Amino acid sequence: RPNLIDQVVAELTQATLKPLSADDFERLENQEIFRLLQMPGTPGSLPVNELVPEPLQAHWDRLRQAVAEMPSLSVEQAVREITEAVLRLRVERVRRSLEELKQLLAEAQGTEDREAVRDYTQLVQERTREIGQLQLVLARRAMIGSRA
Repeated sequence: RPNLIDQVVAELTQATLKPLSADDFERLENQEIFRLLQMPGTPGSLPVNELVPEPLQAHWDRLRQAVAEMPSLSVEQAVREITEAVLRLRVERVRRSLEELKQLLAEAQGTEDREAVRDYTQLVQERTREIGQLQLVLARRAMIGSRA
């Protein structure tokens, strides 16, 4: 539902998080479709099918079919669920990055490379804080959602 992107971006911004970006998608096809939808001058009234180039058309059709099979949600509920999915995906991506950095830190400690140890330690701390922030936002949203 491309028409919800701006609302998801607003939700993320309100939570003082980075706006939705192509990096939030793992699959290259999804990244490219997102970029197409975000191109300046992309007319909102033009059917998205006409924007998607032939190499991505089959993937776009599968996405559309999957959405068509989902239960109908209000715009508010769809924005909420998409935003929370983005947050969960970000937590997973940052966790993977954190694990990679921990491995690099262990290797640097093994070689006694002080500069690398310092740099990796700083990055591990940054990723740990980022995970905490994302989890806090998810927990707050869950508490608010349970009251609604």
